[in-house]
Amino acid sequence: MRLTSSTHNHTNLCDGRNTPDEMARAALEAGFTDFGFSGHSYAPFDLDYSVKSEQHYVQELRALQKAYAGRLRIAVGMEADWFAPVNDRAALDYIIGSVHYLRHRPVLCRGRRTGGSGRLCDADVRRRRAGHGPGLLRACG
Repeated sequence: MRLTSSTHNHTNLCDGRNTPDEMARAALEAGFTDFGFSGHSYAPFDLDYSVKSEQHYVQELRALQKAYAGRLRIAVGMEADWFAPVNDRAALDYIIGSVHYLRHRPVLCRGRRTGGSGRLCDADVRRRRAGHGPGLLRACG
């Protein structure tokens, strides 16, 4: 079975490396039929990690959705943390629920610290994501 879609993807609008257009182009080149963006919801206590403006995020991705219409179905989603809820749920196609923080502090996963942000995360998950697809999921920091 060949997977031709992905719905958990981060861009440089939050903690990813690639622009939304670069990711959509890579998805199309890889033969994807559907591609969903799920930036991290705005978290004022962790600005390095989250979308800075939910409105800008949605506007940019809706424009990309129009640009790729007929070639790639793009869905606009968000990964909403328990402590960083989405402001306008109706503006999104889907929401991924997550818990990255406990009492506004990052969740410790296997005792690893990443980058200069001081946030703690599961480095093994990020390494696994980095190995999937031709540049598609490498956007996960």
